[in-house]
Amino acid sequence: MWGSPDLLSTVFKWSESQQLRLAPHKCAVMHLKPRRLNSQNDQIYSINNCALPVVDSYKDLGITYDMHLSYIPHVGLQNITARASQRAKLILTCFTTRNPDVGLLMKAFIVYARLMLEFSSTVWNPMTKQNICKVELVQKRFTKRLVGLSKISYNRRLEMLNIESLEERRL
Repeated sequence: MWGSPDLLSTVFKWSESQQLRLAPHKCAVMHLKPRRLNSQNDQIYSINNCALPVVDSYKDLGITYDMHLSYIPHVGLQNITARASQRAKLILTCFTTRNPDVGLLMKAFIVYARLMLEFSSTVWNPMTKQNICKVELVQKRFTKRLVGLSKISYNRRLEMLNIESLEERRL
């Protein structure tokens, strides 16, 4: 049965025999369930007598997902949109140029912030309008703060800068 502690001990024994050491401190238990179910599972799971913590969300290979297999925590305030926004603000405050050409700042944004927003987007592609807007807002704010572009519509700014919206890039 999937979820039985015996299965974990079997996996642990097999990995040891193959000289593939498991790192229990990097492991956790997450019970996947539909949103309508809020039942608790009091089963304790352990690897090599090290109890594994039970978590509601987990970050694996840079992508955070929750027990409903939703990527809302990944897009959320503590993750990519917040970090990309911080980087965009740093670019605007730290880089100054005597040339009013915004190309240099836009290249810095693409390298340091947009890549973060696009990392593994094929996996966590935002499906809700709210998450799509959160991700797009980072680029929207950055382009609005560029010299001479603050009073121009977002779509027109994209045309002038010769870039696509993040939503179009994910398609």
